Amino acid sequence: MKYYSFFIAALLVGMSFSSCEDKDDELVNNNPSRPDDIQIPELTALANEFVYFIMDNYYLYNEGISDSKGYPVIDFYKEPDTKEYFEKLRNPKDIFSFITDDADAFHQEQGGISTSMGWDYSLMYGDSEKTTVVAAINYVYEGTPAARAGVKRGDYVFTVNGTVMTPQNYSSLWGKDGEYGLSRYDADRNETPLTVNLKSEQVSTSPVAEANIFQLNDGTKIGYLLYMDYYAAFNDELASVFSQFKDNGVSKLILDLRYNPGGQMEACSYLASLIAPENVVSEEKEIVHYKYNEILTKEFGKDETTFTKTALDNNLNLNSIVIIQGGDTYSASEATILGLKPYMDVYTIGYTSGGKNTAMYVITPDLIVHSKTDEPYFDSRINNWLIAPLVAQYYNSADETFDTTDGDGMEPDFMFNEYSELFREQLGEPTESLTALAIEYIANGSIANSKSSKLSQWGISIPATDYRKICPVQIPFNNKFISK
Repeated sequence: MKYYSFFIAALLVGMSFSSCEDKDDELVNNNPSRPDDIQIPELTALANEFVYFIMDNYYLYNEGISDSKGYPVIDFYKEPDTKEYFEKLRNPKDIFSFITDDADAFHQEQGGISTSMGWDYSLMYGDSEKTTVVAAINYVYEGTPAARAGVKRGDYVFTVNGTVMTPQNYSSLWGKDGEYGLSRYDADRNETPLTVNLKSEQVSTSPVAEANIFQLNDGTKIGYLLYMDYYAAFNDELASVFSQFKDNGVSKLILDLRYNPGGQMEACSYLASLIAPENVVSEEKEIVHYKYNEILTKEFGKDETTFTKTALDNNLNLNSIVIIQGGDTYSASEATILGLKPYMDVYTIGYTSGGKNTAMYVITPDLIVHSKTDEPYFDSRINNWLIAPLVAQYYNSADETFDTTDGDGMEPDFMFNEYSELFREQLGEPTESLTALAIEYIANGSIANSKSSKLSQWGISIPATDYRKICPVQIPFNNKFISK
């Protein structure tokens, strides 16, 4: 049996698969544990077979899924719920692998299309006793339901349809159509209550969300890019932004990844190649390489994501960069930070990153084909199932990664928690707290205080947002609370 390359998301590696041993064909087709009369629905049994096969062959933590003879430890023909069966196979330390029976919706999201209010948010406790939950609005996409209702970055949502959000009910309340109770604060912490009526709709926006150019008093031009997801479909927009940066003489860059949960490594390669020193890109050096389970290690040997020459026309040829990170910075975002470090000075500002130094494949049944017939191996009736298992850990060219055993990721060089302030300025403005700190570091080579001055003298001098399109986006939901 052979495996074709497939669409990848959430730090994902793109590669082609060579043949595995024919014993896998025999195992699934002639499993001795298969009863003559299966007592679960036929399509459930077929989906379970698919889950078992993927987890046994690809999963990073595949030890114990099959026994010494290669047969399933758990009899999947007796498992009545495919999603629960998947959970039984998932390693307890793995919080990222997932499964869905709606592959169509997933692929739409990866193209920037889904049903949403059009906002990015973080959840936090609303009181010291942790009895209430508040949604802090981080960013609102233009042209979306939230934007049309007047919701802005810095607003806080406390109620949905008149009900206060709590740890027990927020997951059932959030995202519902209806009335949202918000508060907005000014710089003096004065509160203005707001009520807005929202109805979700299919929205689409570019992950290349904000781009501006700031100018220092000495004439140095600093590019600023807010990048929200790694979607390769938007690489042309990245190229357009960097073309404007290059044409306008940008020599320093602030890359804002604080809300970026990751995505496709093709996009990671392209973005890194717009930033890194030109000689590194032209030689297509390694960004990160991957370490797999024993089965896939035999298949691939050393596998890596490299810089790409396709970005050279718009490459800024930088020797340093300031990256803004946060608790929602995961996966391909962390790989970008880690992968650039061997080649240039990378200075990070913000909060500890989310902590995902692993790669995953996104696989649907139709992508697995017979080696002799090139026909799909699994029944087409289960093609809308999708499984995304962790398959590898990644390391940079210096064979460095980061420790995630404490549930967090990389510590920034300069720690500043933006949620320590009730009032938050709009992203893309030079006076926004983390952006101001980044500008201060570029200007002075250091940051004097835990909180920067407003830097009002460093205003936006050149707009660089003509590339931006209004298309609908779904921001991946984050269940991880951020305590105030």
